[in-house]
Amino acid sequence: MAFFLYPHSRTATQTTQTAQSMSMGAAGRAEVLPPSRFAPQAPVLLRWVSQCWRWLWDLDAPAPKPAPISEIRQIRAAFHAALMDMQSAKAYQVRYQIEASRSLRELWHLRADVFEIVAENRGEGEAKRRVAGLNRHFPDGPARSPRETRSAKVTTW
Repeated sequence: MAFFLYPHSRTATQTTQTAQSMSMGAAGRAEVLPPSRFAPQAPVLLRWVSQCWRWLWDLDAPAPKPAPISEIRQIRAAFHAALMDMQSAKAYQVRYQIEASRSLRELWHLRADVFEIVAENRGEGEAKRRVAGLNRHFPDGPARSPRETRSAKVTTW
């Protein structure tokens, strides 16, 4: 479906290969994971108890969390800033995809495109620096020990 919407977009394997090459690096570096689809919530019992406590003591409702739409707008602005000095057709296409993105997860997948465009125009070092600035908007994964790294072992039965 993405090919029909964006005919010049890369295939999924190219995107995966670029993302894998971006995530490989120093062994001590934290892995950046895509954001989850849904925000984590407190367990039902804990929410029920806190609501009862507020009702019993006639407390005001907790302050609402900042709207996620403003957060997405700020992250989109950071993505646009990373591509500000790029003037290729690919850069304009990625800018359109950034503006059309509806979630943090979609923006997370566009990091590979930003890396590729900046690497073509300014070099890989500059691309790594700009993508590292974008990575601060996404959660860091747990640090894995060398024993826990995934390997592709084939078991014969």
